[in-house]
Amino acid sequence: MLRNCAEKVAGRGRLVYSTYSISVEENEMQIERVLRSYTEFRLAEARPWIGLPGLRGMAKCQRLYPHIHGCNGFFVTKLEKED
Repeated sequence: MLRNCAEKVAGRGRLVYSTYSISVEENEMQIERVLRSYTEFRLAEARPWIGLPGLRGMAKCQRLYPHIHGCNGFFVTKLEKED
């Protein structure tokens, strides 16, 4: 689904990816695959910043945890497409 959406982003467009999960496999690993396959995309910091940095060196991604943020757990990242 994420790859399908990435293919439809227009030049200089943005793609926000968010899940109701704190699983590395559903989050950072999916973003890594997209960044490898679609080299025109870059991570961008999503605002407002409300969580902790992502894992696997993805500091611009946000993670919200149940025991810290009082929610069910989320992952949020924004990708920007270059021309």
